[in-house]
Amino acid sequence: MHDNQTYIKMKKTLISTILSFCLTGLLFAQELKTVNFSDVELNQSQLSLSENWKTVIDKSNITIVNGSIKNESSKNQRNLRLDLYLLPQGNNISNNTFTAYHLTNVGFPNIRKNSRLAGINIKGELVETPPNGIYDPILVLSNQGKIVSIQRVGNSIEQNNGVFAYYSKPTQTPSNKATGKGPISKEDFLNPLVKIEVVDDNSVSIDKEWKIDIDFKNFLVKLNGGDIANNTAYNFDDIVVNVFLTKENQNKLSQDFSGLLIASANLDKTIEKHTRFVDADITTNLQQIPQSGTYYILMTLSVKDEKGNLQVRSKRAFPNSVTF
Repeated sequence: MHDNQTYIKMKKTLISTILSFCLTGLLFAQELKTVNFSDVELNQSQLSLSENWKTVIDKSNITIVNGSIKNESSKNQRNLRLDLYLLPQGNNISNNTFTAYHLTNVGFPNIRKNSRLAGINIKGELVETPPNGIYDPILVLSNQGKIVSIQRVGNSIEQNNGVFAYYSKPTQTPSNKATGKGPISKEDFLNPLVKIEVVDDNSVSIDKEWKIDIDFKNFLVKLNGGDIANNTAYNFDDIVVNVFLTKENQNKLSQDFSGLLIASANLDKTIEKHTRFVDADITTNLQQIPQSGTYYILMTLSVKDEKGNLQVRSKRAFPNSVTF
């Protein structure tokens, strides 16, 4: 797992290419399968799956994105296998076992020691659908037949007569439909509508030239080169820097827009009245990996209001698009 921490230090890096694995002719077993694992093997493996995976099933296509596999051991790991299961909601992972439908698997020939395989994009074919219901996708990483990591994917999937929809959290159940927390479409799931409160009064501002690097290999976003200025007569000690990828250039920032929050950093530094944070270098975790495509980068500065809600006070919409 990657550490949830922000650093005010960085090195320049090249954007890593997203890896893609394609699967064809997959087999699907309609019966539920029981999976057994050992806590000892999980704890000793030094292999781990990151938290922010997403799984999408569209007709006969399976896509698994937004994750990484980390090898913290001192030797190269070979012949790893990643399996995807659908766990029926109501079933649990307990007593070192769970029962679920097996959808697909992919092999990884080699992950080098003390490294991370990031930007994983797995595409496969769904041969046969599971019964109607809501499921929690489960990823299982094994090494020579031994299960070394298990990760519950960060969304649930509903299958209804061959039509798939998505829940943003795996704890959601059919009863949530009555409370307005029902399933969302594939498009909204992969490119969610970002809802923010915009004040945009430049009480704190993004000044000078900034450069943003997205380091997929190390799951980091790096911002450097510019200033953050406090243009008011009072101190700010709760400034949050957010980085979004958007489909359209957000020159005129609205309350809602289609985009992906890929990084967020609390400065943890008081910027006193009429002063500025000069030549800022910020490194923080990459929260989500975008789908392949072309995007614009949006950087925002937010300050918490009296209720603790973030208000965007300043933005920087980078004019040049980036393609992954």
